[in-house]
Amino acid sequence: VGVGAGSEDRISENRRVKLKNGREADSRHAYALPPDEEIASVGPIDPEIGVLRIDRLDGTPLAVVFNFACHPIQGVPSQGNTADLSGLAATAIEQTLGHDCLALFVQGCGGDINPVLYKDVDNPRDAQTLGNQLALSTLQAVEAIRTAEQAPLQVRHETLELPRANFAQRIAELTNERERLLNSLQGTSLNLKTFLPLVVKYNVSGQFPSYYSHRYLHEKQLG
Repeated sequence: VGVGAGSEDRISENRRVKLKNGREADSRHAYALPPDEEIASVGPIDPEIGVLRIDRLDGTPLAVVFNFACHPIQGVPSQGNTADLSGLAATAIEQTLGHDCLALFVQGCGGDINPVLYKDVDNPRDAQTLGNQLALSTLQAVEAIRTAEQAPLQVRHETLELPRANFAQRIAELTNERERLLNSLQGTSLNLKTFLPLVVKYNVSGQFPSYYSHRYLHEKQLG
């Protein structure tokens, strides 16, 4: 039995961003992120991979237990549940080590840690690539571990009391804001086809949106 640790910082990101006004925002599919200019920094990740290696008496690998902190939520197009990147990592480890070795994944504290590029809309989610990267980093740690015949296992645990945040006032503020926005809605003759050209037009030149600048200057000169 032997223990060790690896590192993998390519496959995860913190979904929580800190804003310049002191608040925080989440990166979720249910809603959009704040504008880039409002974001000040991002939260941390935990790149450490905890590894337990168990060999047979002849030195061949019997089992690998590995621990990593990231929500395995890449999913599949059918929206079903899968073993995701952690399951693919375990399969890659087993196939690489051979000898009927068993790879067991233990979920770390995911917290606010999501798979990298969680909101990327240009490429389909690919748990295989992330799983392979996690497997490779784990295997590098496995190779560096030196096992010993007399290595007792110990289990430690600690109970933490975490107080719940009081969001009552914030929820009330958002409820009032929702009602204000709903009451401000009005009908329009625009649809998406007619709206988009106007957005482009007025954003390209906010000061002179309708024509060249000299026409505006001419009107200004005439008073």
